[in-house]
Amino acid sequence: MQRSPFARWPLRSLFAVAVLTCLVAVFAWPVARPAAATETAPSPPPAPVAVAPALREAVAPTTWVTGTVESRDDARVATELAGRVLWVAEVGAQVARGEPLARLDDAPLRLQAAQDGAALARLDAQLALAERQVVRLSSLERRSSVAETQLDEARSARDVLAASRAEAAARSAESRRRVAAAVVRAPFDGVVAERALRSGEYAQVGAPVARLVDTGRLEVRATAPLALLGRL
Repeated sequence: MQRSPFARWPLRSLFAVAVLTCLVAVFAWPVARPAAATETAPSPPPAPVAVAPALREAVAPTTWVTGTVESRDDARVATELAGRVLWVAEVGAQVARGEPLARLDDAPLRLQAAQDGAALARLDAQLALAERQVVRLSSLERRSSVAETQLDEARSARDVLAASRAEAAARSAESRRRVAAAVVRAPFDGVVAERALRSGEYAQVGAPVARLVDTGRLEVRATAPLALLGRL
């Protein structure tokens, strides 16, 4: 009877072969499993890529400071006359340079201007008569028909009238200027930010009537550290 080849192996050798076979199976199982998972898992979508042209720019350090924005033209416009206020522009009104901001009662001023104009007209008439008198006496004096002193007196009277006429003309011009000054006008383009007087109130000489702010010309006032002085 022929014996099996395994019958010639010792029992200890057979046990060692069995243990080695089990170890190989245990270590081979985790290696094969991730490979199978890798083969079945879906691949992630490709990442989006954006392309932009390269730019060259100058980069400087920036420092933030606190400040305020102010108008370069911010004035409380005053009246140079005293009188009753008839009208003041509304707050928020846009006013151009030379347009009215307020109006005062100019009736007394117009009466004074009329009186000064009449006085000037009277002196004009008197001066014209004195001029004609001097011309007439000069003609007679050349013919020795009148005394030279009489001609001198006529010339002196004419000169006095001329001086009076110049003074009356100045008063008349001042009266007309005061009539025009009864309308307070904007010194620059701006927005009415505040009304200091209302209709019916009495304005004194130099009293503000409205605050005018130019919103088109602005400037920034900020407080910066001394370390930034060399970079400004």
